[in-house]
Amino acid sequence: MSKIISSSAPSLGVTLNGAGATFRVWAPFAEKVYVKGDFNNWSKRNQLRKKDNGTWEGTIKNAKADDQY
Repeated sequence: MSKIISSSAPSLGVTLNGAGATFRVWAPFAEKVYVKGDFNNWSKRNQLRKKDNGTWEGTIKNAKADDQY
């Protein structure tokens, strides 16, 4: 019988929601992580927050579907 492995951790990548878009990346050795795209004129003003598990996360309010980043 095969074991099914699952995680309660949030998915990595981008999730669109009512607040905009939440970005999550796994970068355990990074010192800073920024998201640049159409929604901020490709600037570094959207820095993600480091979580305990090596992921970085942040919600960008004006990001929407079809934005490039």
